[in-house]
Amino acid sequence: MHRVFLSLRCSLPVFPRKLSSPVLALCVLALAACSKSTDPENRPPSSGGAHFTGSIDPGTQSFVLESVDIPVPDGVPVRVELVGSNLQVDATGDSVTLDVALRNADMRALYPMVRAWISALVPETVVPRGYDILQCPDSTRPVDCWYGWDYSQRLGDDGILSPGELSGARQWRFHAPALTSFAFAARVDIGLNPDLPRIAGLFFNDPNENGHVDPDEGAVGGGSVQIVGPGLDGTTVSVGEDGRWALRVQQSGLFTLIAVPPPTFAEVHFTTPNPLQVLLLPGADGSPHSFLHADFGMANGPPPGIYPPVQFTDAPDSLPHAFYSLLAFRPELRVLRLRVGFSGCDSNHPLSLYMAGGFAADPVGTTAVKAKLILSHDALGQPCLAYWEKELGFDLRPILRARERRFGTPGPVECVFVDFQGAEHRFLLAP
Repeated sequence: MHRVFLSLRCSLPVFPRKLSSPVLALCVLALAACSKSTDPENRPPSSGGAHFTGSIDPGTQSFVLESVDIPVPDGVPVRVELVGSNLQVDATGDSVTLDVALRNADMRALYPMVRAWISALVPETVVPRGYDILQCPDSTRPVDCWYGWDYSQRLGDDGILSPGELSGARQWRFHAPALTSFAFAARVDIGLNPDLPRIAGLFFNDPNENGHVDPDEGAVGGGSVQIVGPGLDGTTVSVGEDGRWALRVQQSGLFTLIAVPPPTFAEVHFTTPNPLQVLLLPGADGSPHSFLHADFGMANGPPPGIYPPVQFTDAPDSLPHAFYSLLAFRPELRVLRLRVGFSGCDSNHPLSLYMAGGFAADPVGTTAVKAKLILSHDALGQPCLAYWEKELGFDLRPILRARERRFGTPGPVECVFVDFQGAEHRFLLAP
């Protein structure tokens, strides 16, 4: 992996707040050498750079921000062009956006990981948005963090940026209060060899909660992975829309991966270990081996263990059946919530949910099998007449697993809850 450090300065004129049309601004690039946050102790050492100064013609559709000569071990630099387009200023939201693509202006192919990074924003009130990766050294200010855009999935259908090929664009977005001029240091990382060491994985939907990617289970886009390990403490990697994520590694050792799900309206939980421990061993040349299956499965509903699971019985009449009143009945995803009232000396009465008698019928077409549910109440023989109300929740996932074992495939279950008075409450439990 090879790097070059640059500095990009965008001068943004102040416009009336009514302005809504895109505005192009003058951009100037120069070597990053003045900001305190670019001192060697705060960033990896620079391996080269180039000067560039120019203006942008508002009539052009694209322009070359920079031609970067990146030094490599064989002494012949690799040239990569940063090609910008669609520069826009939103005066109402104090935002600046710019689409940036990478062109391989060299005779050698480029391989993942290919990334562009920015840091040391001046003034510090300017904040990058929509970046893929965040690297923050311990005990530093946010201005010393590195914000990265990953181009590894934008290198064409073959995953390689061939000589002369232009990558897909990524949007660089900034929140710039009052649209003041701002500057930042930048660097570009490239790979000249395929199969560079990396940790990679997939976020996937795992409704059967078996912890494996099954043929009918799709990817889950969004979210992030936080990494703690040799040389990577404080690194956060965003998960792409295709559910995939990856991170270049340079050292062997033990890495801790903490997955964060994408924002959802419904509660989700992980069905695979989280945090996940990954041990990378060194190869014969000392470089770490890759680990490409750091996958994280997700399913709807709360994590197992929060609510007691439904139990199974073939002898429902043998269970305790003390009186209770059903005050509320709320099926939610794979949890059945109940509110009940009862009499006793205290509220610590055992109340358990049972599926009684097994499944009622084999599935035919799309018809769901049926399951009868009852609530067992043990009054403990207490003679007290004090009245209590209690909120209950029961995990229904064991019913779905039992259905899959019984019929060989996952599928819905039509549940019929029969309360103490004999009233039936029906709901569909979906996998």
